[in-house]
Amino acid sequence: YWAKPVKLDDEKGTLNIAIEEESGKLNLNQIVQPNGAFNKDYYDIAARLFKKLNLSSDLLDSLGDWIGNNETPRPAGAKSSYYGKLKPPYAAKGAKLETYEELRLVKGFDAKTVEKLRPFVTVYAEDPNPIAQTLININTAPAEVIFALDEQMSDSMTERILEYRKTTPLKLPADVLNIPGMDAIGIRLQGKIGARGAVFRVRSQARVNDSIRVMEGVLRTTVFPPTVLYWREY
Repeated sequence: YWAKPVKLDDEKGTLNIAIEEESGKLNLNQIVQPNGAFNKDYYDIAARLFKKLNLSSDLLDSLGDWIGNNETPRPAGAKSSYYGKLKPPYAAKGAKLETYEELRLVKGFDAKTVEKLRPFVTVYAEDPNPIAQTLININTAPAEVIFALDEQMSDSMTERILEYRKTTPLKLPADVLNIPGMDAIGIRLQGKIGARGAVFRVRSQARVNDSIRVMEGVLRTTVFPPTVLYWREY
Protein backbone atom coordinates (compact mmCIF):
# COMPACT_ATOMS: atom_id res chain seq x y z
CA TYR A 1 0.00 0.00 0.00
CA TRP A 2 2.78 2.45 0.89
CA ALA A 3 4.11 2.29 -2.68
CA LYS A 4 0.95 3.91 -4.06
CA PRO A 5 0.89 7.73 -4.18
CA VAL A 6 -1.67 9.26 -1.82
CA LYS A 7 -3.72 12.36 -2.67
CA LEU A 8 -5.84 14.14 -0.08
CA ASP A 9 -8.21 16.97 -0.99
CA ASP A 10 -10.41 19.27 1.03
CA GLU A 11 -11.78 22.79 0.72
CA LYS A 12 -8.46 24.26 1.93
CA GLY A 13 -6.15 22.57 -0.58
CA THR A 14 -4.42 19.40 -1.76
CA LEU A 15 -1.76 17.13 -0.26
CA ASN A 16 0.18 14.61 -2.37
CA ILE A 17 2.46 12.04 -0.72
CA ALA A 18 4.71 9.60 -2.58
CA ILE A 19 7.15 7.03 -1.19
CA GLU A 20 9.92 5.59 -3.35
CA GLU A 21 12.27 2.82 -2.33
CA GLU A 22 15.96 3.55 -2.74
CA SER A 23 17.01 -0.04 -1.95
CA GLY A 24 16.06 -1.27 -5.43
CA LYS A 25 18.61 1.03 -7.04
CA LEU A 26 22.35 0.68 -7.64
CA ASN A 27 24.38 2.51 -4.97
CA LEU A 28 26.97 4.52 -6.90
CA ASN A 29 29.19 4.77 -3.82
CA GLN A 30 29.76 1.01 -4.05
CA ILE A 31 31.73 1.18 -7.30
CA VAL A 32 34.82 2.36 -5.45
CA GLN A 33 36.58 0.56 -2.59
CA PRO A 34 37.91 2.49 0.44
CA ASN A 35 41.43 2.39 -1.06
CA GLY A 36 40.22 4.16 -4.21
CA ALA A 37 40.29 1.08 -6.48
CA PHE A 38 37.20 0.06 -8.39
CA ASN A 39 34.98 -2.60 -6.78
CA LYS A 40 34.80 -4.89 -9.79
CA ASP A 41 31.39 -6.47 -9.12
CA TYR A 42 29.63 -3.14 -8.66
CA TYR A 43 31.67 -1.35 -11.32
CA ASP A 44 30.60 -4.00 -13.83
CA ILE A 45 26.94 -3.57 -12.85
CA ALA A 46 27.28 0.18 -13.27
CA ALA A 47 29.02 -0.20 -16.65
CA ARG A 48 26.23 -2.43 -17.97
CA LEU A 49 23.58 -0.08 -16.61
CA PHE A 50 25.22 2.96 -18.20
CA LYS A 51 25.46 1.11 -21.51
CA LYS A 52 21.79 0.13 -21.29
CA LEU A 53 20.95 3.81 -20.76
CA ASN A 54 23.22 4.91 -23.64
CA LEU A 55 25.58 6.71 -21.28
CA SER A 56 29.37 6.70 -21.65
CA SER A 57 31.39 4.47 -19.34
CA ASP A 58 33.86 7.38 -19.14
CA LEU A 59 31.51 8.80 -16.52
CA LEU A 60 32.56 5.99 -14.18
CA ASP A 61 36.18 7.12 -14.37
CA SER A 62 35.07 10.60 -13.33
CA LEU A 63 32.93 9.22 -10.53
CA GLY A 64 35.67 6.90 -9.33
CA ASP A 65 38.10 9.81 -9.11
CA TRP A 66 35.56 11.98 -7.29
CA ILE A 67 34.86 9.33 -4.63
CA GLY A 68 38.27 7.66 -4.39
CA ASN A 69 41.36 8.92 -2.63
CA ASN A 70 43.64 8.01 -5.54
CA GLU A 71 46.10 10.73 -6.51
CA THR A 72 46.39 9.99 -10.24
CA PRO A 73 43.26 10.54 -12.35
CA ARG A 74 41.90 7.68 -14.39
CA PRO A 75 42.08 7.95 -18.22
CA ALA A 76 38.71 9.70 -18.56
CA GLY A 77 38.50 10.94 -14.97
CA ALA A 78 39.47 14.11 -13.15
CA LYS A 79 41.04 15.17 -9.87
CA SER A 80 41.44 18.56 -8.21
CA SER A 81 43.79 19.81 -10.94
CA TYR A 82 40.80 19.72 -13.32
CA TYR A 83 38.17 21.09 -10.95
CA GLY A 84 40.50 23.83 -9.76
CA LYS A 85 40.42 25.39 -13.23
CA LEU A 86 36.64 25.68 -13.30
CA LYS A 87 34.73 28.84 -12.42
CA PRO A 88 34.19 28.79 -9.54
CA PRO A 89 37.04 26.38 -8.70
CA TYR A 90 36.66 23.53 -6.22
CA ALA A 91 38.45 20.33 -5.22
CA ALA A 92 37.62 16.70 -5.92
CA LYS A 93 35.89 15.29 -2.86
CA GLY A 94 37.85 12.09 -2.27
CA ALA A 95 34.94 10.59 -0.31
CA LYS A 96 31.51 9.08 -0.88
CA LEU A 97 28.63 11.02 -2.37
CA GLU A 98 26.37 12.35 0.39
CA THR A 99 23.43 13.46 -1.78
CA TYR A 100 22.28 12.58 -5.27
CA GLU A 101 22.48 16.24 -6.31
CA GLU A 102 26.24 16.17 -5.66
CA LEU A 103 26.64 14.28 -8.93
CA ARG A 104 26.28 17.60 -10.74
CA LEU A 105 29.74 18.54 -9.44
CA VAL A 106 31.37 15.53 -11.10
CA LYS A 107 32.95 15.86 -14.55
CA GLY A 108 30.51 14.79 -17.30
CA PHE A 109 27.42 14.56 -15.10
CA ASP A 110 25.34 17.31 -16.67
CA ALA A 111 21.70 17.96 -15.77
CA LYS A 112 20.37 15.66 -18.52
CA THR A 113 22.59 12.76 -17.44
CA VAL A 114 21.71 13.14 -13.77
CA GLU A 115 17.98 13.13 -14.52
CA LYS A 116 18.33 10.09 -16.79
CA LEU A 117 20.08 8.15 -14.03
CA ARG A 118 17.78 9.22 -11.20
CA PRO A 119 15.29 6.27 -11.35
CA PHE A 120 18.08 3.70 -11.30
CA VAL A 121 20.82 4.80 -8.89
CA THR A 122 21.16 6.00 -5.32
CA VAL A 123 23.85 7.18 -2.91
CA TYR A 124 22.18 5.87 0.27
CA ALA A 125 23.18 2.63 1.98
CA GLU A 126 21.06 0.26 4.05
CA ASP A 127 23.93 -0.40 6.45
CA PRO A 128 25.60 2.60 8.15
CA ASN A 129 28.89 0.66 8.22
CA PRO A 130 30.92 2.44 5.50
CA ILE A 131 32.57 -0.77 4.29
CA ALA A 132 29.39 -2.87 4.13
CA GLN A 133 28.11 -3.84 0.69
CA THR A 134 24.76 -2.38 -0.32
CA LEU A 135 22.46 -5.09 -1.66
CA ILE A 136 19.96 -4.34 -4.44
CA ASN A 137 16.38 -5.29 -3.58
CA ILE A 138 15.39 -7.71 -6.34
CA ASN A 139 11.71 -7.19 -5.50
CA THR A 140 11.69 -3.51 -6.45
CA ALA A 141 14.67 -3.04 -8.77
CA PRO A 142 13.65 -1.59 -12.16
CA ALA A 143 14.17 -3.72 -15.27
CA GLU A 144 17.29 -1.79 -16.30
CA VAL A 145 19.02 -2.50 -12.99
CA ILE A 146 18.05 -6.19 -13.03
CA PHE A 147 19.43 -6.50 -16.57
CA ALA A 148 22.73 -5.01 -15.41
CA LEU A 149 23.19 -7.40 -12.47
CA ASP A 150 24.96 -10.07 -14.52
CA GLU A 151 26.74 -10.12 -17.87
CA GLN A 152 24.66 -13.10 -19.01
CA MET A 153 21.32 -11.58 -18.01
CA SER A 154 19.02 -11.26 -21.03
CA ASP A 155 15.88 -9.23 -21.60
CA SER A 156 13.81 -12.41 -21.39
CA MET A 157 15.38 -13.38 -18.05
CA THR A 158 14.76 -9.87 -16.75
CA GLU A 159 11.11 -10.12 -17.75
CA ARG A 160 10.89 -13.53 -16.06
CA ILE A 161 12.01 -11.99 -12.76
CA LEU A 162 9.58 -9.09 -13.12
CA GLU A 163 6.67 -11.45 -13.77
CA TYR A 164 7.63 -13.84 -10.96
CA ARG A 165 7.82 -11.16 -8.29
CA LYS A 166 4.37 -9.80 -9.21
CA THR A 167 2.73 -12.85 -7.69
CA THR A 168 5.53 -14.31 -5.56
CA PRO A 169 7.70 -11.66 -3.88
CA LEU A 170 11.10 -13.09 -3.01
CA LYS A 171 11.66 -13.51 0.72
CA LEU A 172 15.36 -14.37 0.47
CA PRO A 173 18.02 -13.71 -2.18
CA ALA A 174 18.25 -17.48 -2.76
CA ASP A 175 14.60 -17.49 -3.87
CA VAL A 176 15.76 -16.22 -7.26
CA LEU A 177 16.90 -19.79 -7.88
CA ASN A 178 13.23 -20.82 -7.95
CA ILE A 179 12.71 -18.85 -11.14
CA PRO A 180 13.00 -21.14 -14.20
CA GLY A 181 16.27 -20.79 -16.07
CA MET A 182 17.97 -18.71 -13.35
CA ASP A 183 20.15 -21.42 -11.80
CA ALA A 184 23.62 -20.25 -12.88
CA ILE A 185 22.91 -16.52 -12.80
CA GLY A 186 20.99 -16.85 -9.54
CA ILE A 187 24.04 -18.31 -7.83
CA ARG A 188 26.23 -15.44 -9.04
CA LEU A 189 23.68 -12.91 -7.82
CA GLN A 190 24.04 -14.03 -4.21
CA GLY A 191 25.90 -11.30 -2.34
CA LYS A 192 24.67 -8.63 -4.76
CA ILE A 193 20.92 -8.75 -4.18
CA GLY A 194 18.60 -8.51 -1.20
CA ALA A 195 14.88 -9.16 -0.82
CA ARG A 196 13.71 -6.28 1.34
CA GLY A 197 13.84 -2.53 1.42
CA ALA A 198 15.31 -0.39 4.18
CA VAL A 199 15.87 3.05 2.63
CA PHE A 200 12.94 5.12 1.41
CA ARG A 201 12.47 8.56 -0.15
CA VAL A 202 9.32 10.36 1.00
CA ARG A 203 8.05 13.40 -0.90
CA SER A 204 5.01 15.46 0.07
CA GLN A 205 3.57 18.42 -1.79
CA ALA A 206 0.95 20.67 -0.22
CA ARG A 207 -1.01 23.21 -2.22
CA VAL A 208 -3.16 25.93 -0.64
CA ASN A 209 -4.59 28.38 -3.17
CA ASP A 210 -1.57 29.41 -5.27
CA SER A 211 1.04 28.46 -2.66
CA ILE A 212 2.98 25.19 -2.89
CA ARG A 213 5.23 23.69 -0.21
CA VAL A 214 7.35 20.57 -0.83
CA MET A 215 9.12 18.44 1.76
CA GLU A 216 11.42 15.59 0.74
CA GLY A 217 13.37 13.22 2.93
CA VAL A 218 15.32 9.95 2.73
CA LEU A 219 14.93 7.59 5.69
CA ARG A 220 16.87 4.50 6.77
CA THR A 221 14.45 2.16 8.55
CA THR A 222 16.83 -0.46 9.95
CA VAL A 223 16.48 1.18 13.37
CA PHE A 224 13.61 2.86 15.22
CA PRO A 225 13.03 5.70 15.00
CA PRO A 226 14.24 5.81 11.37
CA THR A 227 17.46 7.69 10.60
CA VAL A 228 17.04 10.78 8.42
CA LEU A 229 19.71 10.68 5.71
CA TYR A 230 18.47 13.65 3.68
CA TRP A 231 15.95 16.44 4.19
CA ARG A 232 14.89 19.35 2.00
CA GLU A 233 12.04 21.83 2.12
CA TYR A 234 11.18 24.27 -0.63
